[in-house]
Amino acid sequence: MKIVELEELSYKDLQNNLIKGVYFERLVLGKELLNIRNSSKYLEVLNFREPEFDDNQGDFFIMKFDNEEEMKNSVPDLLNNRKYISDDYNCIRLCNANSKLTLDQFEEAKEYEATEELFNYDDVYLEHTEDFKEEIFKKYFEKDIDYILKDMRECIEYNDLEDFNERKKEFESIVKQLDNVNFCNRYGNVDENIDFSEYI
Repeated sequence: MKIVELEELSYKDLQNNLIKGVYFERLVLGKELLNIRNSSKYLEVLNFREPEFDDNQGDFFIMKFDNEEEMKNSVPDLLNNRKYISDDYNCIRLCNANSKLTLDQFEEAKEYEATEELFNYDDVYLEHTEDFKEEIFKKYFEKDIDYILKDMRECIEYNDLEDFNERKKEFESIVKQLDNVNFCNRYGNVDENIDFSEYI
């Protein structure tokens, strides 16, 4: 695969399925709709707005692939190759060329560097977006779980059954909370429940 400069792009290239527009962007974790704590107790449900784009981060280039197989396997290579992107990017889209453009529309888009006209951002061939589960878990749950488990081990060591049972209730409360963490859309409606089973 190789990068194709915009000035090198020809009208017939829009018909070449091995040429894609590559968009790199940075997604940030959406703002939580509820605070994690309420009077020192865990809330029953924790909702996050769906991940949103950082408008100050983004990049684009045109890539020509050697064959279909290389194109299908390109996302990990592109994400992990600092020749193409910086560490800040966590979302990548390979988009198809707009083959419906007339020659005049193509020439005008090239002149004004209107890449979104040449390669449709919504016509996605391949896409990868970072999983935010780990970020949420580390930020909101990991320290509390580690602290409680440490206390439970000490309770066992000192044979303190009463305190152990209290800590056990706290742990169960966190696990219950983990079952009720969601991504919501901009209207506050739940889009997706987040599965944390791999962390417990």
